[in-house]
Amino acid sequence: FYQLNTIKNVFKYAPQQIYKATIFNRECRILRLYIYKAIFLFIQDIMAFNPIRTAAYSHLILLIGTFVLGSLFGIITAQTSDIGLFHIIYAFIALTLSILVYYGFLVLGNKLKSNFLKNMAIIGFFWSAISITTFIFGDFMSLITRETIQILGGSLFGIFWSIGLFKVSKKIKYAKTAGTLDLIHAVIYLVIILPAVFGLLSQGISGLFGLISSLVIITANIFEILLLFHASKISEKPISRKR
Repeated sequence: FYQLNTIKNVFKYAPQQIYKATIFNRECRILRLYIYKAIFLFIQDIMAFNPIRTAAYSHLILLIGTFVLGSLFGIITAQTSDIGLFHIIYAFIALTLSILVYYGFLVLGNKLKSNFLKNMAIIGFFWSAISITTFIFGDFMSLITRETIQILGGSLFGIFWSIGLFKVSKKIKYAKTAGTLDLIHAVIYLVIILPAVFGLLSQGISGLFGLISSLVIITANIFEILLLFHASKISEKPISRKR
């Protein structure tokens, strides 16, 4: 357990420790230590508040939470049609994490002297609020209105967001890959999915490209998380003072 002194080592050594613990029938104890250590490291980083690293953690939690809560939505919807409170709780958590993510990119843009990325991060704050608001009050809108706001707005934001990543690709690792994937996802939604909402394309084609775009955006998010973790290490270097 002494090896779990950093978040990187938590994910590197914890599976080995859990496997060994299973052999000696101590898996519950080791698993609890692993979880507590991961939570402690996360809280420790928030208290120190390296905003770029916190953005990376928030992005990771948001990505994982999307799958977990998506499954819960399906379960709860099968039990009852009244999931208003669950919507609000999810929206609040997602909005908070999104703000932390874009704040990290805002700080990164400032460090890299990229006004375009900074401006896109600020726009990201507002787009997150609009997206979450549409998610909460979507039942009061027509299907076409809701989908148009989400798809058209998200695609346009995604295109400009990818440009912001391209502009810093020579200064930060993974930015070009993440930007390329974000651009592909945005174009697919704008060219394929949006016309399908208006019945201009078949559901089969839109379904296929919808699946492809989902895999693309998941991969893009992973590279954005790697980008933020890499940037957080670089951002710490200038802090050291030479005497």
